[in-house]
Amino acid sequence: MDLTLKQRLHNANISTSRACELFGRTERTLWNWNKNPPNHVLEVIKLHGTRHTMPEGWHDWYFDREWIIDPAGNAYNQKDIFSSHWTAKAYESLTGSSNDIINLKNVLERRIIEAQKSPAITIKVTRGENIERFIIK
Repeated sequence: MDLTLKQRLHNANISTSRACELFGRTERTLWNWNKNPPNHVLEVIKLHGTRHTMPEGWHDWYFDREWIIDPAGNAYNQKDIFSSHWTAKAYESLTGSSNDIINLKNVLERRIIEAQKSPAITIKVTRGENIERFIIK
């Protein structure tokens, strides 16, 4: 048997006035949703109900309406989260990720091994001019 909206709110310890505030709706609308609440309402109730069991590493974080609050009391909204993600991506593109560095190291190691097999190496100056071959060994 599916729970009604009223039962879900009660189980999540959300008052009717708080629910009206969370969803920006009147009490009348909430009771119209009682038998078949929209999915976004169910998700918010689910998040609210599990706010005390955040995953490991997220202790003392919690949700307050559209904000996620960190242990220091700083509030972040969806826009803040997106911007921090793209800031991290920009930083990574400038500094390189650990995977990029590992791949570069592997490529360089292979090139060094190949160069040690062949005694002749052509060196090019950054201006693109060729220098005569010389033997390393």
